[in-house]
Amino acid sequence: MRPLPVLTTLSVTLLAIAAARGLSAIPLDILGEGQAPAETASDRAAAQASALLAQEKAALEQATLHLERERAAFQAERAAPAEAAPGNDRVVRLYAAMAPERAATLIGALPAREAARILLAMDEQDASAILGVMPEKAAISVLQAMASGDAVQGGTQTVDS
Repeated sequence: MRPLPVLTTLSVTLLAIAAARGLSAIPLDILGEGQAPAETASDRAAAQASALLAQEKAALEQATLHLERERAAFQAERAAPAEAAPGNDRVVRLYAAMAPERAATLIGALPAREAARILLAMDEQDASAILGVMPEKAAISVLQAMASGDAVQGGTQTVDS
């Protein structure tokens, strides 16, 4: 009786790949010794490798599903209308009640997206008075966010930048 060949990591990997692809015969020279592997050892190694591969594949599919759900929730949160933000109506009324110069200073310190949300929720006359006294660069950033829909979809550029 021949001694059983020593299965290297490469041999086990090749056996696992062969088993996963449904191959019943493996060329002897792949194993390096020119000897046939012992059926029981190679079958066990292939079965273990195949089982491990199946477990890893299932874990990857679960992680992918989780990430897809997280992404959908994130996108839904970003796409939520500005009116859904708690206290938004009160904040808009507070800014509208301020002197345009003061409101422009405070709104100008916000991210362009937030500034655009606030101004879009205001009466046009109040919003235009505030935009009229904002520094030109800040007003342009806010108007671009308003025009592009960034006020609803997201974005983090501040109007000061």
